Amino acid sequence: MATPDDLEREKILVRFEPDPLDGRSPMRRVFLTRKSYDWCSRTLPGASNPRGHDNPLCPAEQFDTYLTLFVNEPEPLTCGMPPRILRPQIEGICELRTTALRMFGWFWRKGTYIISQVGLADVIKSQPSSGRHGYDFFIRQAKTDAMSLGLDPPEITAGALHDLV
Repeated sequence: MATPDDLEREKILVRFEPDPLDGRSPMRRVFLTRKSYDWCSRTLPGASNPRGHDNPLCPAEQFDTYLTLFVNEPEPLTCGMPPRILRPQIEGICELRTTALRMFGWFWRKGTYIISQVGLADVIKSQPSSGRHGYDFFIRQAKTDAMSLGLDPPEITAGALHDLV
């Protein structure tokens, strides 16, 4: 069994470490699975915003800005599009989202979020929910990843969102 820090040392997880805002210590931690990190490194630099959205930030900037605020802000539920716990809530899988991105993962412990799956919002929304790139696929894959990483139990901390962030 392992902690996210152990899995980071083993290069199974990659920690998102933004610069602190106003010299404050981070409020939370975010890790990405190697697969989600590789997808972001490969896909985000050339990705564009979905049609009809006038967000001035490209998807790569949205990713960096949103996660920087999520890690550093005392009240992350008030910055941008708030995270949400996906149904059924008992599964504990959450979605962090921007206008262009969906980031599926879970809270290992309060304040420690692990991103397992990342996708472009317009692609995910255009698929049937149960399709290869639909919401159900991303939720199932995040749940599978949570249970297969070898994290100290409980692998997923479920609960109300305000209790997890």
